[in-house]
Amino acid sequence: MLVNGDLIVSGILRPVSGVFRTTEAGNVLVGLRNTENASLAAGAGSGVLHVSTNFGVVPTLSNGTVLVAQRNLSETDSMSVQLLAGNNATLDINFGDRDDANVGLIRYSHANNFMAFSANDAETMRITTARRVLIGTTSEAALDTASAGSGVLHVASNFGVVPTLDNAATLIAQRNLSETDDMSVNFIAGNAGGVFLNFGDRNSATIGRISYSHSTNALSFNTNSVTAMTISSSGQITKPTQSTFHVNNTSARTDVTGDGTVYTVPFNATVFDQANNYNTATSLFTAPVAGNYYFAASLELTNLTTDVHLVELHVITTNRTYKSGGILVNGASIYPSISVIGDMSLGHTAKLAVAVFNGAKIVDVSSDGTKTWFCGTLLS
Repeated sequence: MLVNGDLIVSGILRPVSGVFRTTEAGNVLVGLRNTENASLAAGAGSGVLHVSTNFGVVPTLSNGTVLVAQRNLSETDSMSVQLLAGNNATLDINFGDRDDANVGLIRYSHANNFMAFSANDAETMRITTARRVLIGTTSEAALDTASAGSGVLHVASNFGVVPTLDNAATLIAQRNLSETDDMSVNFIAGNAGGVFLNFGDRNSATIGRISYSHSTNALSFNTNSVTAMTISSSGQITKPTQSTFHVNNTSARTDVTGDGTVYTVPFNATVFDQANNYNTATSLFTAPVAGNYYFAASLELTNLTTDVHLVELHVITTNRTYKSGGILVNGASIYPSISVIGDMSLGHTAKLAVAVFNGAKIVDVSSDGTKTWFCGTLLS
């Protein structure tokens, strides 16, 4: 019967043109022409409203189910629940208990076109018409002032001023109500797992990465899908792609200087060359990036006469030449060395040369690789 416009079900209502009926278990079946066996078999108790069109299989239901809306006769059947309100009104779905009828809430504001989610009687998240997700705040004013675009996730605790943002800002995590507020972002994984912060593009989701291994307690940084730097658990830093080389000479070079000839020393053997920047065919190091580079070298010079000689080693770069030398008196051999820090631009080259003066061109460069070598590394 109807009381003040409400349908009061007492006892059993018989089918009305097969549209709905009530059962002895106190369930109301809408759109079902068969029995309630499917609902009961799925774990539904009594007092259930079961609404169905294109009635199919009922999966196992959770305890406490009181409403089942169903349209799944075929694998491609979709189903929707439609809630309608006025154009300038709000539409609420309330989640209540015995003490509070709307302690939880999902609200859609038709006037301002935002969707809000509340927990414990307080709004905790809002999705705005500008496709911004606000967590911990309900206002977009600060984002508008900070020139934020659309599609922004704004997570705020102790919400304060938002400074001017980059045009591409899509995630803002904020806790700056006072000058002393700290803010942290925590990534938590298993004790033997890893945490990965990936930087991707349209071609690769992990072309850049910061990762932490909990099994080794090492922090790694990847660029162009390659590990560029790792900090070990003891704080040691390794850079496996850093430009670093060591080459030496294993062939004797005879009669190369002595009369002042500046001789470029060829190094034909590579001890290591991490970034493949030294070319043994041309005896040139080529800078892969602009920066400050450290170079060091040592030569064993033999077959010197007893004359007074001036000996110089040269590190010759595209920018300038660095020299180191001294006077040699009455010696048959010498081990001059040099070390410099030089600035280089991308693509600039460096090589080692030697010059011996005040004698004949009979001075040799030794083939002993432990004494005749050239090395370098990028510093900064």
